[in-house]
Amino acid sequence: MLGAGAGSVVLGLLVFGFFLRGRRAKRGAAPAEHASRLARWFDEALHGLAALESKGRAALVFALSLTMWLVTMGPGMYVFKAVGIDVTFSDVAVVMVSVTFAVAAPASPGFVGTFHAGFVLGSELVGIPRERALPVAIVVHLISQIPFILAGGVVLATGGRRALARADAPKNEPSGPGAAARGK
Repeated sequence: MLGAGAGSVVLGLLVFGFFLRGRRAKRGAAPAEHASRLARWFDEALHGLAALESKGRAALVFALSLTMWLVTMGPGMYVFKAVGIDVTFSDVAVVMVSVTFAVAAPASPGFVGTFHAGFVLGSELVGIPRERALPVAIVVHLISQIPFILAGGVVLATGGRRALARADAPKNEPSGPGAAARGK
């Protein structure tokens, strides 16, 4: 039901966005600065989706997102069961949706605090008391951070920082040692 509701909202927003775009076109395409805030937001969202370039790439993004959610939900389900709390797949989905909204707020590195607050709130929504949910939240957060920590260690150990720095360098400026002196 949660997925169907979210899908319905997204579909409704798309239909409404195309309606706004059609209305604006009928009135004569107003300059972007005169378009409504909602119409500008819709155009920016469509522009972002266009970056996917193809249906295949969009399907890949969807598949990877679904996989990430399932991988994230797995440890939550097992840790709940390990401490004697019987949960269903949908209970864990509610908890993870709550975590997702919580970590969307500005947070400290690693989402310390916001992850746990969202986890506990989501657990309370499905009937798990706060005292039993917080230890599970801490363990799940630790388990979910291990792959990121290992990946970061690999990047640092293999010189990935230099590769990342080169990727962030502007394309039209010289790079490398002494580039600033040569560019003047």
